[in-house]
Amino acid sequence: MHIEEKVIKGQRYLYAVRSGRVNGKPRRLEQIYLGKLEDLVAARQASLRPKSVRSRRFGAVAALWALSEELGLRQEIDRECGQARGPGASIGTYLVLAAINRVIEARSKNGFADWYQTTSLERLSQVAPEALSSQAFWTAMDRFPLVAGNRILARLLSKLLHEAGSNEVVSFDCSNFFTFIASGNRRPQLARRGHNKAKRHDLRQVGLALAVSAAGQLPLFHHVYAGDQPDANTFKAVWPQLLEALRGVGLAKTTLVYDKGNLSKSNQKLVDEAGVSYVTSFPPHLFPDLLAVPLSEFKVAQGEALSGFLWQREERPLWGRERVLVQSWSPELAAGQEAGVRQHLAKAERKLEGLGESLERRQRPGSRGRKPSREAIEKVVVAALAAQHLRRLVRVEVKEEAGRFRLRYEVDQDYWEHLSAHLFGRRIWVSDRRDWSPEQILQAAHQQNDAEACFRDLHGERPAAWSPMWHWTDQKIAVHAFYMLLALLLARLLRLRAQRGGDQRETAALVRDLDRVDESWLAYPAAGASGQGRPRIVHQLNERSPQQQRLLEVTGAQALAPAD
Repeated sequence: MHIEEKVIKGQRYLYAVRSGRVNGKPRRLEQIYLGKLEDLVAARQASLRPKSVRSRRFGAVAALWALSEELGLRQEIDRECGQARGPGASIGTYLVLAAINRVIEARSKNGFADWYQTTSLERLSQVAPEALSSQAFWTAMDRFPLVAGNRILARLLSKLLHEAGSNEVVSFDCSNFFTFIASGNRRPQLARRGHNKAKRHDLRQVGLALAVSAAGQLPLFHHVYAGDQPDANTFKAVWPQLLEALRGVGLAKTTLVYDKGNLSKSNQKLVDEAGVSYVTSFPPHLFPDLLAVPLSEFKVAQGEALSGFLWQREERPLWGRERVLVQSWSPELAAGQEAGVRQHLAKAERKLEGLGESLERRQRPGSRGRKPSREAIEKVVVAALAAQHLRRLVRVEVKEEAGRFRLRYEVDQDYWEHLSAHLFGRRIWVSDRRDWSPEQILQAAHQQNDAEACFRDLHGERPAAWSPMWHWTDQKIAVHAFYMLLALLLARLLRLRAQRGGDQRETAALVRDLDRVDESWLAYPAAGASGQGRPRIVHQLNERSPQQQRLLEVTGAQALAPAD
């Protein structure tokens, strides 16, 4: 059989021809008309193009789902919930789906189903989108036993701490998150007004205490508390639970790091009596004798992580016990503090200049309005110098001459030099670790940043965004905090696996990169000459970079991918 082309009236036609011999002579035995050349080419091209394409976001959701399944996260939650279930899936499934969403693209429960349908989670979780209404989530959240949260976390951590590495240090810190709960809604007791760290003092807030491992920044313990409770009071209230949680994951002998906001004499007594090693900070002004020591008597810190640091170490009785005190000086901290004071000083000077000009205008002959009083002037001066150090740094004199007030001020250069030489860049660290070098104490102290890094993620947009939180009851607020902890855990585990695979990017960059990996369904026309037969369906991932492919492999997501 061969193809022959015939040109008839300028048109090119193709035939399939079978030839053979008849009585020893070549003859055309069969001729099949195939069609015009142009029509055949067009038909072939059409068969190579899919009739329809459907894509779903695969990479990030699959990586986090695979990690959660590896940990047995759903099963651990459901184990604590007993016979309780959500409306369309287990309670564990609802909370894991909520945690995954918070890592990738935080949505309210009302908008969750719309986001869910753009991802591969429906295929992976086998939960229908109709079962993911806001009411379904709320029902599942109401059925979760809050006392189980830290028990679940402890069982998960038993699988992870060894992978994360050395756990000599645990950092503890507190933060708060504003809500949109109306002032007149008295049902929730957790949401109260207080000093909001995001400066939304006009809104009610809830507090979150968090303990984090230095290795891997894995959340070890959490506690939700009323938004008007000071950090030091929170530390005292959660101390028995925190101690139990550390013992439960085998970290009773760890060194706990907490900042001066959690410090009080009674709190330190609790730590001392429990025999827990610690590194904490004290306000420098409590040790004027240490601040008087010139930097020339400090020693240079060793190690790349402490480049530029200076330190001075001594032991002295403090709050009834002999303790190690390390005074440190950091060039970055000194520069930042100096810049902050200069900024406040410039603002104060503008206010004082404006006040002086206002006094001149208001005291001119014939000027209208109330005449200034000394009391009113001094009130404005006090407000202008409210920032730290300014009342000693700026000398202001209000004089009355011939019935008119004059304002004069000057910057005290001697005090400025004192700040530069004896305060900027200095911190006081206190510890019981006599066996540690000053460098080890300083490195442990700066691992307080691990807890702060977790809070930065929670306060940001990703990779574990606390907001939006449209919940109005204490139960739902506490469950929200729990699945936010799960989101942090999954995000940190993702970063650990990436680092193990040689990828040192931050978590947010990893999530963004994975989220660009889609799975697609391509429907091709039926193979029959006249379109008969079933369409051909191809299910595959889009093209991946080597980094994306490696992330899919180290998280276990590749096993969930369709075959290319």
